[in-house]
Amino acid sequence: MTNRKSKNEPEIPHMKSGSSNNINGSQKKAKPKKDKKPLTPEQKKLKRQRIVAWVLIVCVSIGILGVTGVGALTVKNMKNAPALKKDDFLTQSASTIFDKNGEPIYNTAAKKSDPTTFDQVPQSLIDAFVAVEDSRFFVHGGWDVPRFTKAALSNLLDSLRHGSISFGQGGSTLTMQLIKNQYFMENEDAATGVNRKLQEIYLSTKLEREQVLSKKMIFELYINMINYGVPRTMGADASAQAYFGKRLSEINLTEAAFLAGVINAPSVNNPYYSIEAADERTKEVLYLMNYHGYITDEEYQLAKAVRVEDLLVESSASEGEMFEYQAFIDVAYQEAQELTGLDPGKVSMNIYTSMDPTVQKGIDDFQNRKITDLNPSMIDEEKNEYRPIQVGSVILNNRTGEIAGIVGGFDYNGAFLHNRAIAKNSSPASVMKPHIAYAPAFEYQGLATSHVFLDAPMNYRGTDILIGNYDGRYLGQVPLMMAVADSRNIPALEATQGTIDTIGNEKMVEYLNKLGFSSVSEDNFRPGFAIGDGTFTVSPVELAGANAVMFNDGNYIKPHTITRIEFLDSDREPYVPSHTATPVISDASAWLTTRIMKYAVDSPYNPVISPVRRNYPVFGKTGTNKYDNETADATGVPRNAIKDRLMITATSEYSIATWTGFDSKDKKNPYFIDEYGVDEASQNLTGKLNSYLLDLIEESFGTGDDVARPGSVADIQHILGTFPYQAPVEGMDQSLLATGYIKRDFLKLAEASPKDLSALSDHKVMMNQKGNKFNFDIKMATYPDASQLTVAPSTITMNYPSGGTVDGKRLYDPSWLFGAVRYKSEIRVDGKPIAESMTEGPNQEISVTIENLKGKIEACSYYTFDKSTGKKSNVVCTSVDAKEISVSVPSAGTAFNDFVEQMVAAGFSRDLIQGNYVLEGNKYKSVVSADPNILGKSVKPGDYSGTTIRVNVTDLEITASGDYLRSNLKRAADAGYLTVDTQGKASGVIDSFTVDGVAMSSFRLSDHEGSEVVVNFK
Repeated sequence: MTNRKSKNEPEIPHMKSGSSNNINGSQKKAKPKKDKKPLTPEQKKLKRQRIVAWVLIVCVSIGILGVTGVGALTVKNMKNAPALKKDDFLTQSASTIFDKNGEPIYNTAAKKSDPTTFDQVPQSLIDAFVAVEDSRFFVHGGWDVPRFTKAALSNLLDSLRHGSISFGQGGSTLTMQLIKNQYFMENEDAATGVNRKLQEIYLSTKLEREQVLSKKMIFELYINMINYGVPRTMGADASAQAYFGKRLSEINLTEAAFLAGVINAPSVNNPYYSIEAADERTKEVLYLMNYHGYITDEEYQLAKAVRVEDLLVESSASEGEMFEYQAFIDVAYQEAQELTGLDPGKVSMNIYTSMDPTVQKGIDDFQNRKITDLNPSMIDEEKNEYRPIQVGSVILNNRTGEIAGIVGGFDYNGAFLHNRAIAKNSSPASVMKPHIAYAPAFEYQGLATSHVFLDAPMNYRGTDILIGNYDGRYLGQVPLMMAVADSRNIPALEATQGTIDTIGNEKMVEYLNKLGFSSVSEDNFRPGFAIGDGTFTVSPVELAGANAVMFNDGNYIKPHTITRIEFLDSDREPYVPSHTATPVISDASAWLTTRIMKYAVDSPYNPVISPVRRNYPVFGKTGTNKYDNETADATGVPRNAIKDRLMITATSEYSIATWTGFDSKDKKNPYFIDEYGVDEASQNLTGKLNSYLLDLIEESFGTGDDVARPGSVADIQHILGTFPYQAPVEGMDQSLLATGYIKRDFLKLAEASPKDLSALSDHKVMMNQKGNKFNFDIKMATYPDASQLTVAPSTITMNYPSGGTVDGKRLYDPSWLFGAVRYKSEIRVDGKPIAESMTEGPNQEISVTIENLKGKIEACSYYTFDKSTGKKSNVVCTSVDAKEISVSVPSAGTAFNDFVEQMVAAGFSRDLIQGNYVLEGNKYKSVVSADPNILGKSVKPGDYSGTTIRVNVTDLEITASGDYLRSNLKRAADAGYLTVDTQGKASGVIDSFTVDGVAMSSFRLSDHEGSEVVVNFK
């Protein structure tokens, strides 16, 4: 590569001889303060692992015993250590990676490397490496006992906290790192990790004690074989050319510090990924160089003032240098390391993968911006902003877990090592709602796809943090399918919390672990994970693996790229990974989840997902992460600005999981997606990319079918909005019915019923008698919930936890089927109702004929429904003694027969009522007076038990004289008391008459009532 110098490169002072020769680092200065970064909690380990951590790390920590002591403690481990050969370090091996058809796609020998001898290495780089990696490198014997012991004790504390062996605090010398890079790979297993650490110590001390390699050779080999974050490039010299456009011998102090610092996390510290991280790490190295005396204070201040970005030349990607299939190769290479514990760059292997060349070639075209519609503008000219939108995606076989293609990001041809398909770029937002919220709800709560949620204001349980929806609205009652398609947060949290209440946190965490989210623990799990809680971060490959479960009968297979590994330079047996399916959820709940994801694609709610619609079944879900108001206000980002987007798209056979967003971690000036600008949002990169990837799947594998429905799923029809689900009522309005699917184990319909009625606390009964009837005036206690006294409207009023209300839509209310609450009272005799009243208000008036009140009398009240009176609250009854009822005695002028009947009905004895006719007035059988004098008074019949009531009743005197039309005879005839024959003449003056054939001049009507009278007129 031609030497290139950045046009903005500052002048950096070269090392002074006094400082550059300070090999032993004897000068001491104050130690730098390290910012403590919160660790992501890991899964709790078993108690025995903590014990192993104590024993093994303490043993290792007794470094003061020296090499011999450690050797004595670990004789068994030393016997199993690899044989130490000088040629192992000097000979390079090569491995080949193959696609699914067995065609080679990459050979590790293709890495660019310009080995540098120790004499060619600038002193500044030696000082930088020694300062940051191994300050006593030139004086120890391969193992730095004090440094290792201190690190081991720190690791002990971490190990006890996290339940597994940890070597996170370092302590390895350059010699140990060389040994590790040559013979070992990282291993998380507790016992193996300690054994290998002991073997590293043993081999490192042996390497230097037996002078297999000199110190200079160790340093030379180390800087020539490590990864500096440049794709397909090894070694310090080639990396210096890639970053700075100059040979290693020409670099300045800041550049040396950068190279020494980038190696501890090449992806994170890569300046093309995060210039902030690169600058920060470079300054840390410069500090340590100053601390150990390798540079003066003045040199330190000058060097740290230089920005790394001013030293960089354009990346190879911007020059058009392309590496075919690189995104997939990177993942396969890393997977081979994890599976074998060996580095394919040092141990010759044939690595066979699942990569589909057609799919990955199409992906490479996209990554290299050859697809015009999928190359979003990153320049907002109006706002004069540069927004480097990025992507990461995975195409996964649902049945096998094999990865067919990987999108590592735009320009993934040498510019970046950060593979966004496997990086945990962000929280899942809403994209995992079907899997985290609803699938477990189908499984453990027995929810049907026709379930209805209340989308109402709510806080996270136990907090005052209000949960909102993406649109800032609360809709009221929403069907589950709509809640998923429209990505409502409240229903998802209701479903999640319901599952937690049913099975507990521990089992919920176990479910998420089985889905492939191994970082979730009881310590860090929160219900908010269902809606993309920011503390829960995922990668596209994790999303694809979790999604595939729903299309694989509820079984999880870890996503992978490798199908077979053959070892070329050894007698090792070929390695064939065993990817056993782990049951996660029932096939019923998995299938139900595919239903809601299919609806999410087919429904009109989300335009972002519309590009993936096809004429065959497609399933999916989207997710959007936005900046919170606090961050937006602090950084100047618009409120609700979008940080990133995610989308899952699936056929019955393949899953696609995609992330779009920004790599920048600059919290002071964050990038955001302009929802109305020229970038990703308006072009819908997420949706269009998944559509493009879907086309690639069709080209290689054909179209998908719908997912076969298992026998463990049942159809269900129930009353809308009920849970437990209620059976339909015959003749009910069909619009109030819902149909869906449910796990067959939960197919059970309850009898349709209205809401529970409140208890009736009391009623007051007043009684009075009018005529031959008793009137019961009943006042019931007012119903506690006045809203239930009317049929519910089509809107529902919902309360904010902190006060205030908001209206939403009501899909169903029991009052629409059973009616509103009503007040009802009954008059019962011997327990049987003889009269009743049902009203909208609490006051009742019931009239009962007195003669019916014979037996045990009760006035009973309760609440009920106007269309379902069989449903009632508790019943409150008041007993009534008829004898104690005050009755109104008929007044004078009442017809005697009516008087008798009313008195008898009121409880008086008929036999004790005696009538006595008296001539008074011109009425017949009217009550005149009584003895006792009770006429017109209110009395209790019981007070007159056994008393004879003597009643004077009017009688009429009939005389054979006077005008007939004005006579008592005419009145008696009209009333039907007599039959009168007027001998053809109905008017005139009476001359005489006969009564039953007997001539009379006068008679009392009471004596001849019912007789026949013949009248003779003058």
